[in-house]
Amino acid sequence: MIGWTYPIILGLLYLSSLALSEEQESKPEQRVNNSNPTIDRSSHHHIEDPTYQGFWMKKFVWRPRWVKTWQEKKVYVAVWKRMWGPVEVKEWVPVPKPPPGWVKHKSGPYFVKLPH
Repeated sequence: MIGWTYPIILGLLYLSSLALSEEQESKPEQRVNNSNPTIDRSSHHHIEDPTYQGFWMKKFVWRPRWVKTWQEKKVYVAVWKRMWGPVEVKEWVPVPKPPPGWVKHKSGPYFVKLPH
């Protein structure tokens, strides 16, 4: 019974794919004729966040922590030891304000406005 169902299922799938391809071919194609498409590929254009006031600096410091170890005797005895290891510390670093006389450019970094 299973042997003859596979060709029937495959035949139905083939006929449905033919019907779908004929429907897609009969639809008229709508093309948009854009003579000058704009493609933005610039990797140098940076939009600065207006609320950018600082960043988180990650550094590692050595700090002790208490670790429970077991001392082997007739009965195991819990012993607490101080073990030193690196700990990640995140520190907020505010960005300093530009000196007076510097003018902020619209799409780039700060530049100095020279007197003429």
